[in-house]
Amino acid sequence: MLEFPKLCSEYMTLVSLLIEYFPDRLSQLPSSLLDSLIQSLLFGTQQNFSGISDISFKAIQSLALYAWAESMMTQNDMSYLTTSIDGMLQQIMHALLYQPLDSSILNDAANAIFALSLCKPELFFNILNSILNQHQMIDIINKLYENFSNLSTIQKQKLFDGKFSIGWGSPGLERLPSLNSFRKLFITFVMDSRTTVIIK
Repeated sequence: MLEFPKLCSEYMTLVSLLIEYFPDRLSQLPSSLLDSLIQSLLFGTQQNFSGISDISFKAIQSLALYAWAESMMTQNDMSYLTTSIDGMLQQIMHALLYQPLDSSILNDAANAIFALSLCKPELFFNILNSILNQHQMIDIINKLYENFSNLSTIQKQKLFDGKFSIGWGSPGLERLPSLNSFRKLFITFVMDSRTTVIIK
């Protein structure tokens, strides 16, 4: 598909719109098709043409926020997304830390990581701890812990107050001033981690 950038862009846009507008329909898809859509989004985060990575990260953000909001506010079974969210969080973190990186994606990536981590805070903390054990980055990681915990509380309150919106046309995480500090800390963490890996 990479040989046809326009086709690739249109396909990724279609996948993203499906997730943005109809996240509640995902549970009706065969597991193989859902897995394929998730893999398409992960593939998209690694592409740097036609805004593919931007589209993909925003779709991942919306999917994670939908799963989080549903699990917090309803009794709906979201287990069909659990494995996908685990995989997305782990794969995106690994790509940011250990694979070739285009720094222009970092803001969108940070938004997606925050949304995924709302669903899986324990996994996010485990990943941070593994980096801490390898690179002794205690100051920045402690700041990330504190900042994430504060922002999680803010987002929960917005959700319970009915001020939380998800999907195409909603304000989106990237416009929330309260997330600026998380993005800055997360980007610093990624760049410092990568520098430590290169030095070693």
